[in-house]
Amino acid sequence: MIISDLNFYEAVEVTKQILGGATAIAIGDAYAYPGGAEAIGYAYAEGDTTYTNVTADVSVKEKKNVIKSKAKLKVDALATDEDGTAKAKIRDNDVYVMHI
Repeated sequence: MIISDLNFYEAVEVTKQILGGATAIAIGDAYAYPGGAEAIGYAYAEGDTTYTNVTADVSVKEKKNVIKSKAKLKVDALATDEDGTAKAKIRDNDVYVMHI
């Protein structure tokens, strides 16, 4: 193509992003085993307005003839921008009971 008259063309300003948008990611796992428990979580949010929260709770209780291990995990991620909203969440619970 040969362009000989550039006076015909106008510069155009792009007001919205071609790539991007709101992104929300939640990753996590809760695991209980004899005498122990683990809860690991990760939250990521990208946008104009973001919210992330990770709550992990683990416990091991020994009683007379029982060992009870518990792991509980909550992961939340929220992102908004002019194009919309992205949400991600995880809820994971694990309990292990060992009779001794």
